[in-house]
Amino acid sequence: MRKAAKISILFLLVAVILCGCDAQPAAVHTARTETLPFVSDYAEPVQLSKPEAVELVKTKLTKNASKFIPVSEILGYQDLKTFIDWLEQKYGINILFALEDVVDANEEVTSEALRALTGYGAYALSDLFNGRLDPDSENYNKNIIDLGKTDDGIAEIGFVGDVSFAEGYSIMYKYDRAKKGVEGILDKRVIDIMKSMDIMVANNEFTLSERGSPIPTKEYTFRGKPERVSIWHEMGVDLVSLANNHSYDYGLESFLDTLDTLDGAGIRRMGAGRNIDEADDPIYYIVNGYKIAFCAATRAEKRVFTPKAGENTPGVMYTYDTTDFCAEIAEAKKQSDFVVVYVHWGYEYTTMLESAQVKGAKAFIDSGADVVIGVHAHILQGIDSYKGKMIFYNLGNFIFNNKSIATGILKLVIDADGKLNYRFIPCYQENCFTRLSVGEEYYSILELLRSISSNVVIWDNGDVTVKAK
Repeated sequence: MRKAAKISILFLLVAVILCGCDAQPAAVHTARTETLPFVSDYAEPVQLSKPEAVELVKTKLTKNASKFIPVSEILGYQDLKTFIDWLEQKYGINILFALEDVVDANEEVTSEALRALTGYGAYALSDLFNGRLDPDSENYNKNIIDLGKTDDGIAEIGFVGDVSFAEGYSIMYKYDRAKKGVEGILDKRVIDIMKSMDIMVANNEFTLSERGSPIPTKEYTFRGKPERVSIWHEMGVDLVSLANNHSYDYGLESFLDTLDTLDGAGIRRMGAGRNIDEADDPIYYIVNGYKIAFCAATRAEKRVFTPKAGENTPGVMYTYDTTDFCAEIAEAKKQSDFVVVYVHWGYEYTTMLESAQVKGAKAFIDSGADVVIGVHAHILQGIDSYKGKMIFYNLGNFIFNNKSIATGILKLVIDADGKLNYRFIPCYQENCFTRLSVGEEYYSILELLRSISSNVVIWDNGDVTVKAK
């Protein structure tokens, strides 16, 4: 009787499990193999097939929808079962059992948990799940670029300041005379650093066109031949900002040519467009499963010549009033792990900051920016921190004119744990050539930055960290 009773209890237990209950979690875990055996001292083993085991764990995950709440809005699934079915199809059944382990441990399914399992955090996984990375999908977004994984799991992003390839000015005279390509105006060591970055960003402060006429009341107007766009490739630049005070120097035709020329060359652009929807649309990159938004805007002109993009009119993204740009940043933050703000502002050729820079940087960070990077001043300005986030007020000229002036490359590193780290690499522009700084020049530039910065520590190796309170 005792043996028969035990057999009855065993079959009852199996029936409970087949109905979707959680009485035997250890047995469900063994479904990572082809079959799921229930072993008993008192009966022959009963086999549960893999499909049945998978359905059990799917049911269990669906019933624990509360564990997915932190990422459900990001992922945008209509119901949890749809997402779980997609996960199985995309990554195989093992991911379901891994998620079950998270639920069994009474833990939430976080973005980092998904990244560990799929290689994508919740924001990037949402783009994958919803078809935004698929050119054949109606949801495809060409402004999201998936770079995959780096060998070391670390993403390196480089930033430089003002660049001009305008005809009739000293930089292009030097470039053409040297007949060495970009090495005629840029140190090969600098080029190698730029090309080593996973993403390289610069300020395109000129037009690329042979059409249009210069705005007659502007003192300086910059226009380069369309073929000069190839120099961006020579420099290793991937993304440029057109949110500046020279992108409209030769009027509408030249402005539109610039958009088309950059697009045709495969150089991504931000901060300008044929309408406001295009001008205020961030560019997104996915690296190592992290999604990074890049937003650009300008407030550089004291006498405004460059038009603001409108609902149906071409132009740039403004931030004279920060309201609209802050809204763009806030929306980008809802869709990204990190938001980088690249803004054109400040007084020229002085380290003195405008009050609008200080207030604006804080407003951008309050809206969701993780770092604020400025250009336009043609000179290095100070570095600050606010709420633990970095503000680089101005990177200055990078390769712009014949002035002798300190400059550099800002290197942002996103480590494997999603921590942001910064390093400033000093350079010097002189005689229409930008070189890598070494020795005394290197340390003098770092010392200059220290003298005009606050709330940060600038280390001798160029690392920049938030100053401890």
